[in-house]
Amino acid sequence: MMGLDRFSDGYYELIHLTEDVDLSGFASKKGYGLEVYLKKYALDDEELKMARTYLVLDASTKQIAAYFTLRTGLITVSRGLFKGFDAYTGIELANFAVNDSYREVHEVIPRFGSYVFSQFVFPLVLEITKYVGAAYLYIFALPDDRLMAHYETMGFEHTSEKMKRFIYRHVKPVYDEGCTFMWQKL
Repeated sequence: MMGLDRFSDGYYELIHLTEDVDLSGFASKKGYGLEVYLKKYALDDEELKMARTYLVLDASTKQIAAYFTLRTGLITVSRGLFKGFDAYTGIELANFAVNDSYREVHEVIPRFGSYVFSQFVFPLVLEITKYVGAAYLYIFALPDDRLMAHYETMGFEHTSEKMKRFIYRHVKPVYDEGCTFMWQKL
């Protein structure tokens, strides 16, 4: 596996989730499902090779500041009625959360989620594309206008309603029920 130490920025460092990491201090108030995933299901997905979860640690305190989960996938796009579809390779940002417990105690960079995305998530995704073909980065975002606007500032776009319905019928996981598909070209 590539050395994640090179993704350190001096203030924060990136590590891969392992059994030895204490997750008890992580809390996500708005995205409680993200907290549950990290604490109860992330290691199982690791063992099954379904997803990889990465922790962003405070370099000095070693507290979890944020986490994200990546997995490969396909985006299907309709060619039209009875004409089939095209499939495009992608990397799904399956989970992405800032630790509210960490944020409450520490002064963090404004728009910390954007910072984590630009310093850790996106560079790691670009590194992965050197080894695995992937044309898009996509996310099923919680349906919160403010959050989706935040993702737009990170380069994610919405699709047409027609394309969105097609994607939901073919590739949207039950886990992401009610979420909004957003994407960006790599």
